[in-house]
Amino acid sequence: MVGRSDQARLHRLTERGVLVASAPVRVAVLVSGTGTILDALLDAEVPVCVVVADRPCPGLEKAAAAGITTELVERESFGPSFDRDAYSARLAA
Repeated sequence: MVGRSDQARLHRLTERGVLVASAPVRVAVLVSGTGTILDALLDAEVPVCVVVADRPCPGLEKAAAAGITTELVERESFGPSFDRDAYSARLAA
């Protein structure tokens, strides 16, 4: 169910020519570099609620400067020994 405030926001977005397929959502962004995709999402007014990185990077700094919560969940390995399932579990925690 879309509330009145959501309807007003959807109307403003569609007036600007933005295609809106659903009610607003909260988005987490994974970055590992400069945050180019983060920039595009923010330019499109996507409500990013957290930015997560696997290493210190400019994307985290960009998110912090925009007032977005940041998390650094570092990887122990970038080689064949990388345990994707364990890392995914750490991200979800």
